[in-house]
Amino acid sequence: MLLEKFFKQEKAVLVDDLIKESNINFDFLFMLGVSSVIVTLGFVVGEIAIIIGGMIIAPFLFPLLASSLGFVTLSLKAVLRAFYGVIVSVLWVVVLSYLTTFFLEDVQFRGSGFLLSLKPHTLSFVVAFLSGLSAAYSSVVPHLSMVLPGVAVAVSLVPPLVAVGIFMHLADKSMFMNAFLVFLLNALGIVLSGILVYLFSGLNSLEKYQEKVIKEEDNG
Repeated sequence: MLLEKFFKQEKAVLVDDLIKESNINFDFLFMLGVSSVIVTLGFVVGEIAIIIGGMIIAPFLFPLLASSLGFVTLSLKAVLRAFYGVIVSVLWVVVLSYLTTFFLEDVQFRGSGFLLSLKPHTLSFVVAFLSGLSAAYSSVVPHLSMVLPGVAVAVSLVPPLVAVGIFMHLADKSMFMNAFLVFLLNALGIVLSGILVYLFSGLNSLEKYQEKVIKEEDNG
C-alpha cells in the first residue's frame, strides 16, 4: 500500500499492542478514572494546567483507534469490542465527573469560563482529525510513540465528557448537549483519520489475526 513501506513496525505487533491497550480492564479504568477526576477538579478551580495534566494520562485514544482498525479489517467482532470500550469509557467519565461535582457542591465554582467555551465547531473537528492522523501514524512507527501524550492533549476527549457530567449535575440541558457534541465530533475525527492511516498502511488483510488476538486477550 501507499504508506506501507514507511512503517517499520511489524503489523502483528501493532495489532497486539492496540488490542491490549484498548482492553477495558482495571488498569484502563483506573487511569481513565484518575484522569476524569483531575479534569473535573481543573474545571472546578478554573486551572487549565490541571485540565491538561488530566488529559495526558487518559487512555481514551486506544478504543477509538481500535475501532478504526476494526473498520479497516472489516471485522465486526473488533468494531463491536471497540465500541463497547468507547461506551464504557464515556459512561465512566460522565459518572465520575458527576459524582465529583456532587461532592464538591459547596466549593466555589470558578471554572465556568472553560466550560462555556466547549461548543461544537468545525475547527475542533479539524484539530481532532489531524490529531488522529498523528496518533494512528505514531502507533505504526515505533520511535514516534512518545508523541501520544501530546496527541491526548491536542484532541479533547475527556474534558467535554467531564463537562457533560458537570452540566448534568447543574441540570443545564443546552450546555450538556453542546459538550456531548464536542466529544462526538472529536471522536469521529480520530476514527476517520485512523481508518485512513491503517488502510494505506496495508492492515486490511489482518482480520483473522486480529480476531485471534482479541479472543486470546479477552479470555486471558
